[in-house]
Amino acid sequence: GELDKEKMIAIDKQLNFRNSGNAEIMSEWFILGINNDYTDLRPDIKKFLVKVGRRKFLAPIYTALSKPENNSLQWAKEVYAEARPNYHAISFNTVDEILKDSE
Repeated sequence: GELDKEKMIAIDKQLNFRNSGNAEIMSEWFILGINNDYTDLRPDIKKFLVKVGRRKFLAPIYTALSKPENNSLQWAKEVYAEARPNYHAISFNTVDEILKDSE
């Protein structure tokens, strides 16, 4: 469902998912943030995308970022340009496809 920005901020302050260190929780939180236009998470999402190379986490995040209604594609491409050299072929091939399909 829709979460407004105030709710996102409150949850973030209280539960601090972005710093949980648990990639499962962090990726779910980031996707929720992307889908609800919570752009405050962008620096943390970027750190995660640059550091974490597992396709399991990358694909859903990049997919959310590339949805036209989230207005994040351009930003996603900038982050990806920086992050891509850190990814294994299996990961970057998947993300290449996701971002290519959304052009």
